[in-house]
Amino acid sequence: MGWLYIVQKIGFLKKHHKEWNASIFGNLITQLKLAKEELHHLDLLAKFRELLDDGRSRRAELRESLWKLSKRF
Repeated sequence: MGWLYIVQKIGFLKKHHKEWNASIFGNLITQLKLAKEELHHLDLLAKFRELLDDGRSRRAELRESLWKLSKRF
């Protein structure tokens, strides 16, 4: 009877840990992919014309975000 309780408790903890992990960290792969795509788009724009201040600052934010996300991976 004791083992059944332990198995159920482990299942409960596993489920809640997975939910907590998703809520705190989100889907890192998706976040990385979206940031890379937006950065690529801004890089292409910068290739053909000079970016305005908001474009340059957004590009810097994306680079920092990519660096932080890749450290969490």
